[in-house]
Amino acid sequence: MKMNSAESCQFDTTNSHNTSNVEFDVNLSCKNCASSVEKALSNIPDVKIISIDVEKQSVVVESSLPSQVVKEAIESTGKRAVLKGFGSKKLESAVAEIKGEGGIFGVIRFHQVDKDLCVIDGTVDGLSSGEHGLHIHEYGDLSQGCESIGPHFNPTDSVHGGREDLKRHYGDLGNIVADSQARASFRIHDNIVKVYDIIGRSLAVTADRDDLGKGSSKLICFPCCFLPKIKTHSDFTIVNSDYAISLNYSQQVSMDTTFNNMFYKSAKTLKELVMRLGSQTYDEINIIIANAEKPKKLPQSNPFLIQDFVKKSVSRHEQIENMKYTRQGKFQFTTKDPICAVQLLSLEKFMDISVATDIIWENVSARFLIFDIPTSTPLKELAAEIEDKNDCIVVEMRRFLKQNSPKEMSPVLITILGTTVPEAIKIWFVHQRLQKFIDRPRQCNKCFSFMHPSCICDKTIICYLCGAAHIGPCQQPVKCINCNGPHNAKSTSCPSYITEQKILELKCRNHITTGEARRIFQQNKATYSETVKTMPAVTNIEDTINAKFETLLQAINDRFERQMAIFADMLQKSMDCICQNFCKIITQCVDPGSSPVRKKKLFSNLRQMSNSINSWDAGGSQEAEDMPQC
Repeated sequence: MKMNSAESCQFDTTNSHNTSNVEFDVNLSCKNCASSVEKALSNIPDVKIISIDVEKQSVVVESSLPSQVVKEAIESTGKRAVLKGFGSKKLESAVAEIKGEGGIFGVIRFHQVDKDLCVIDGTVDGLSSGEHGLHIHEYGDLSQGCESIGPHFNPTDSVHGGREDLKRHYGDLGNIVADSQARASFRIHDNIVKVYDIIGRSLAVTADRDDLGKGSSKLICFPCCFLPKIKTHSDFTIVNSDYAISLNYSQQVSMDTTFNNMFYKSAKTLKELVMRLGSQTYDEINIIIANAEKPKKLPQSNPFLIQDFVKKSVSRHEQIENMKYTRQGKFQFTTKDPICAVQLLSLEKFMDISVATDIIWENVSARFLIFDIPTSTPLKELAAEIEDKNDCIVVEMRRFLKQNSPKEMSPVLITILGTTVPEAIKIWFVHQRLQKFIDRPRQCNKCFSFMHPSCICDKTIICYLCGAAHIGPCQQPVKCINCNGPHNAKSTSCPSYITEQKILELKCRNHITTGEARRIFQQNKATYSETVKTMPAVTNIEDTINAKFETLLQAINDRFERQMAIFADMLQKSMDCICQNFCKIITQCVDPGSSPVRKKKLFSNLRQMSNSINSWDAGGSQEAEDMPQC
């Protein structure tokens, strides 16, 4: 069989003497089948047949070509070949599974031929025709996709380049080429990559061509080495066998629960963890139901139709406390019943639409740091020790330590089920004090906004120094794109950065989402210290309404009393004026010939009447009623 053209198969011709053993399972039924396979393989240069065993249905060859080329040669005889192993018995091997949107899937194997050479062999299906960048990234955390895998692995702090450049990132593996059938097969010989250095890291394939640091394409690498439109990513795992274990495309074995000494994820399923919430402390469980086809949104249907559907699909529907349609086109259901939450998570269709379900972890989990943990302790063993000695369930663990660091101790970030963080936990007869973990603000690497991750940003890449879009070194004045201050967009003294820190602190203390924390913070900017202590949701709406109504009535009553006091004062002044004028008139009308005793008695009665009017109130004056008649 002839080798595919450069469009469909890409591999190095240098170091072609460095071969690897490749083993296939082939459905051989007789000696004639074995002869056909042997003839097909003999026609391919650089392929040495080691064994063809009809009884074991096995074919083992030694070759410097991509394993996909050998596989296609075997299948040209009409037999089905499944890659079983790749590597040798001398040094370590590793394998990474690539998965992405739109049916992208592939397997890439790393085999350490000797201490100075690593053979990288792989095939990726589902890519668009043309070149695509291939890079090793610093972290193996796939929880947030492109946001959590970090920049290119670059321990020597070198510049971005190609695989043949003398100066390049450790993780720069150049471009791979996909043919018109959306397949990229390649075999790369690299003298920088070491298998023991990449265990626990991640592998990424970009949607477009990598410019290799030459600036020949629009994918300009900024100091953070961010390549936009990363579509696929994977993590590595060490393979404890003679050959690197094979992950065939038809098998698509998941590697999401890979354990290593930097990151640990509980082997319990999501539904099992939710069921265990019954023994933990939490306020509510929020279930998100989204369209299984990620770009599409769920339609906003009639609430009565949704209610009928949920009643038929969820037996404990009466435990649902709230339902809302989010701006992202998803439905969010709130409940306090773990069984009801599991039933919602089990939905595969929602109103005849295929859906994917998930849980908002911020509402049901807590994170904290423990310090001085030996780096030699596997995180899996540490999780088992914590669960055995303490009343908690570990969901996830992450070690804060650079690869190949000489430090013997390191802090570990632990995520547990439930929102109550203990003051201390017991490990190895030691009471470890805890520290609450508040994440640092994260920015988009394209527009440097705090509001969204880079993977969903559709804006033009800008310079973090001046905030403008340009190519080459920045020659403009430094200006922050977020606050317009005289500093760059990554400055930790930026007011926007400080505000985001406070929002994340609010999120951590109240176990709410970032969006909810941002909304509460914006409503209470002036009293941040009180905002942190405020619960995000009102637990009893009836009591709240009654309290507000009583406050309103009290305000109305106070205003009425003030108005009545003003009216009484005005009335008293008017009566004083009337009485004074009345006294003057009577004085002028008194007969001059009256006796002095009669005049004295008259003036005494007038003064008594005036005093009675001055003491007027709502009930009248008793003195005025008892006043003698003139």
